[in-house]
Amino acid sequence: MLLVVTPTPGTPPPRPSPTAAGQQRYVVREGDSLSGIADRFGVTQEAIQRANDITDPNSIFAGQELVIPAPEP
Repeated sequence: MLLVVTPTPGTPPPRPSPTAAGQQRYVVREGDSLSGIADRFGVTQEAIQRANDITDPNSIFAGQELVIPAPEP
């Protein structure tokens, strides 16, 4: 049996945006605060809130995985 594989026409898969390349992930630990995490990574609390759709900065919990955006120049 001969199997022939041909590329599927269409647009290529999207590439990550330049800002996505500098993102990190962080798992919240007991006692963490959003402002403390922001300080640790050199970003603003508001930037972390935007990246994770967080409306209440006091609503994070241990074990939650957060996207930490790249620091702005």
